[in-house]
Amino acid sequence: EPVICELINNSDWKDDCYFNIATDFGGVANAAQNITLCENIQRKFNRESCYYTIAQNTKNPGPCKKVSNDDPNNPYHRDSCYGIVAQKSGDHTVCNRSEDINNEYRCYTFVAEVKEDASICELIDSKIIKDLCVALAKRDPKLCESLPIDGNTRDSCYANIVLSTKNKKLCSQIESDEIKDYCLKIND
Repeated sequence: EPVICELINNSDWKDDCYFNIATDFGGVANAAQNITLCENIQRKFNRESCYYTIAQNTKNPGPCKKVSNDDPNNPYHRDSCYGIVAQKSGDHTVCNRSEDINNEYRCYTFVAEVKEDASICELIDSKIIKDLCVALAKRDPKLCESLPIDGNTRDSCYANIVLSTKNKKLCSQIESDEIKDYCLKIND
């Protein structure tokens, strides 16, 4: 019951109380009420995390509008919120709400990969990102071979296919020691 949160004097604990009540609910029907509870959270990061969590849990992009997009290093920025909702709901049309074109393309790639639907990749104008998207959607490591080595695009392609297929033999194709180490630790 949210009333209990008002009885807490410590602002950090009060924020935690509202966050826990707002994000621990029984579905979409309570989403509007829970967004109101998020608005009671004083710390911006926690308040935006609350909106983000509700959007993710309900697969509804609406709460993402309340998340700022001013710090791309913040894991709870608006474009990331749209991306997670699109990925969880399988609705690639949510991706075009992203303000940054690279985040939009990343979003399309995530959805295409989850749905194993390479046709979504056609929405991407960048040839390299489109090719990466198709390779991941088709889970085809042969398509990674045509990707550039610089910038770790090819290596990331192999590692992401290992994530979805569990075929660790592909890790041997990776040139970057850091990405190869990550690849070899997948599902260990």
